[in-house]
Amino acid sequence: GTLVIGKATATVALSNLTQIYTGSELTPSATTVPPNLSITWTGAPQTNAGSYPVTAMINDANYQGSNSGIFMISNHSASVISTISPTSRTAGGAAFTLTVNGSGFFKGFVVQWNGDSLKTTFVSATRLTAAIPATDIANAGTAQVTVSDPAPGGLTSNASPLTINNP
Repeated sequence: GTLVIGKATATVALSNLTQIYTGSELTPSATTVPPNLSITWTGAPQTNAGSYPVTAMINDANYQGSNSGIFMISNHSASVISTISPTSRTAGGAAFTLTVNGSGFFKGFVVQWNGDSLKTTFVSATRLTAAIPATDIANAGTAQVTVSDPAPGGLTSNASPLTINNP
């Protein structure tokens, strides 16, 4: 006769099923009993905010098992501007680079000048720079600088004023 040995049952526990959007691929976590068995995911990784059904399946010659859950990626909180530099310019002056310091910045976020998007460079999660054309400081007044997430449902930061002084 033939002796057939079936796979033993293993347990899969899911964790990190709720995460905050980062702009990068995210995957929940899974642990197994016995420990350190290889896992194959269906429904993960995911990049965008949303709710996704996921299943973790053991991929092992000697064990079988799986577990399913709902993987939730929530929108991040709005960025926060702490400082801008410079904080003032003279009307009629030349184009310049504005530095925006704060928190919660991601690649693709856009510095806005009175609600208009500017050419923005991502430096880090705490710093963006933006090119301010001379036409934006042609006249005296106050500009409101914000940071916007252009993704669907994206949030806008607090506003930081930049004063444009009379010459």
